[in-house]
Amino acid sequence: MPDVLISIRQEWVKKILAGEKTVELRRTIPKMPTPFRCFIYETKSGGGCGMVIGEFACRRIDRYVMVGTNCRDRAYMRKDGHKRVPIDYGPLQLTEQELRTYGRGGPLYGWHISALKVYDHNRPISDFFKPCGASNCVICEKAVWTGAYQNDCQNRLLSPPESWRYVEEGRDGD
Repeated sequence: MPDVLISIRQEWVKKILAGEKTVELRRTIPKMPTPFRCFIYETKSGGGCGMVIGEFACRRIDRYVMVGTNCRDRAYMRKDGHKRVPIDYGPLQLTEQELRTYGRGGPLYGWHISALKVYDHNRPISDFFKPCGASNCVICEKAVWTGAYQNDCQNRLLSPPESWRYVEEGRDGD
């Protein structure tokens, strides 16, 4: 099963590392069950490093939906089975208005951050690959490495995702 690479701006990365932000908000979610591993790519915008700085386990995803019938009473609530419950904004590090602006009335998803691991050395985006599923490709990370073709792999990432994407981690020595 692939992992996920998620792009996060530096201001939010700092809050995650400080333990203030424990839920990352997105408009979409992976089509795979939790738990899964998320690699954190700190974006260059706002002075970030433009590298993968760590990883976390996403063990739960909450769904937030807009409820209410008119503009004044419409608000996001967390969906818990068939119930809707108020949102705890602390783990999101967002205000209700920021949530509304980001969500634009559509569903949102809160990816819970656990087992955070910060790397001693940041990793370049090229350490990661798009999942390819090939089992006999001589240049992909699924093959038995000969060492000669590793830089030719067409699935090696060259740029970060806008939000998130499925990835596979390169093997040691890549």
